Amino acid sequence: MVDYTATPPPASADAYAPSTLHAGITATDIAPNAGNTNVTVPIESNGYPTGTNSGSPEYRYIPNTTTTTSTGAASAVSSGSYISFTITPTAGNLLDLSSLTFNVARGGAATPRGVVVQTSADNFASNLLATDIATQRPTYTLENLDLSGAAFQNLSSFTVRYFAYTPGTGQSLDTDDITINGAIIPEPSSIALLGCAPVGIAGCVRRRRA
Repeated sequence: MVDYTATPPPASADAYAPSTLHAGITATDIAPNAGNTNVTVPIESNGYPTGTNSGSPEYRYIPNTTTTTSTGAASAVSSGSYISFTITPTAGNLLDLSSLTFNVARGGAATPRGVVVQTSADNFASNLLATDIATQRPTYTLENLDLSGAAFQNLSSFTVRYFAYTPGTGQSLDTDDITINGAIIPEPSSIALLGCAPVGIAGCVRRRRA
């Protein structure tokens, strides 16, 4: 449905567009929290091994500065140390999501380094994921988050906030292949306009597109 895979842009930037996008979806760039100037999102376009799960380039996310530190899950959330993106279906459709996956590794040996994921499905009230990352570049960890629950179905939009924490200034989490999988379905009102009876009465089937 949507895949954010780093491609060689200029040496550094502060926003990145999706590399693969379903025809029935719009998506914002990945960008840092506009309300937190302590979040930087530089990208490395060379210098890392390419024979790994993700290879080079990838998003090199550095959440700490000299003024605000994010050294754990709680402080990352409280300081707003996140990057985010939003996907939206075309008019007359809704999103049925199934999973969110990404590859991530520590940029160096110092620990703890980890990520927290929150979404708009519950208005960012809880952590979908909060975990230390055990692997160091060039060995990536694949995170696979289940979005098959009711809270992630029939959505008119979906926003992901990706928080990170590291021990100190200049230390990074390297992330790549951020992907949301799911289907686009017609809104109930659209089905009614097409003359379909409710499922179970006339057996009307909603067609899903991957």
